[in-house]
Amino acid sequence: MNEEDLFMKITAIKRLHESGLDRFRFFAVLNNAHNRSSQAFKNKFTVTEWIDHYNTDGIIINSEQINLFFEYLRRFYPSLISKIDNKYLLLKSPNEEDYGLELIVLQTLAD
Repeated sequence: MNEEDLFMKITAIKRLHESGLDRFRFFAVLNNAHNRSSQAFKNKFTVTEWIDHYNTDGIIINSEQINLFFEYLRRFYPSLISKIDNKYLLLKSPNEEDYGLELIVLQTLAD
């Protein structure tokens, strides 16, 4: 990743934080995206359906946050999620170890 791409990614993480997605909520949303999915049924929901999906797990998130979160993932992790007909489709389960920069930036912003 070149310097300009890194700056763009850090700026996008900052926008996530400013929307209320702190480190704990970011990773809760990330780690629970695959809940109730299977090989036969991939999670593919509208924004409202994703909000309901997370509420079932006790994670409170609003439409601005979910849009920012999924657009962030689409931009920087395109193999993880796609958007089809106003629905975000989880293509594979995320691996928290792949999000070290997010952890560092979100923790730094919290301090």
